[in-house]
Amino acid sequence: MTTRTIYRILDFAAKRRERAGRGWGLRNFKLRLSRKMIFAAGLAAFERYHVTRALENEGRDVERAQNVVRMLEVQHKMHLARHTADPGEGWMPFFEAFAVEEADGPTEEALYSVLVLDRDHPYSARGRIASARERARTLRECLSEEMWEHLNRFHLELAPLDFADIRSIGRSEFNRRIDVFCDAF
Repeated sequence: MTTRTIYRILDFAAKRRERAGRGWGLRNFKLRLSRKMIFAAGLAAFERYHVTRALENEGRDVERAQNVVRMLEVQHKMHLARHTADPGEGWMPFFEAFAVEEADGPTEEALYSVLVLDRDHPYSARGRIASARERARTLRECLSEEMWEHLNRFHLELAPLDFADIRSIGRSEFNRRIDVFCDAF
């Protein structure tokens, strides 16, 4: 093989001159199709990444709600075991750790109102479950029907509750319900 032949194999312009316009349709079709396939593969990879990240964030939201409720349950039991004159004494570390500011002083009701029932506090159980539900709405085609129904049903059960409802259910029972929901999720 001569260098001229190798040069002609590599030289696109020479190939065009040799063909003189023949075979351009098939070559262009292949080129355009391969470019579209590369683009589509990139979009599919991006979509998989997006879905994976969204599911990871959804799980993180549910786990945060579970962790807050578990800490509140432990503190509630410690508060019951401790007999102090100041009812807010045991709750003060939670107010400081979660940056909860309450004008009435550190009470269990104020803490539950913020860390469980508030929709806007970043550590609120209701807010985290609502966030997970909203994220799940965008991923409905990626979730099983049972998973969506479980999350949606619990969100709707949690939505109308206030502290009086939690007190009537019992704080330990209420915390257990959220914990069981999070474990099942």
